[in-house]
Amino acid sequence: MAVLCFPALTLNYLGQGALVLADPKALENPFFLLYPDWAQLPMVVLATVASVIAARRSSPAHIR
Repeated sequence: MAVLCFPALTLNYLGQGALVLADPKALENPFFLLYPDWAQLPMVVLATVASVIAARRSSPAHIR
């Protein structure tokens, strides 16, 4: 799982950093400004699902 997640997160954070360097006004919310208007809702859904999965995987009830 880490083989997929680490490169994806690295690319996302580098993209946000490049956006902020190119346009300092994007500093207020680089996540939403990184994607075109049509892709914002799918990206929010994807980020929400990923957060829920990560929270469930890290909960003590999952570890036996």
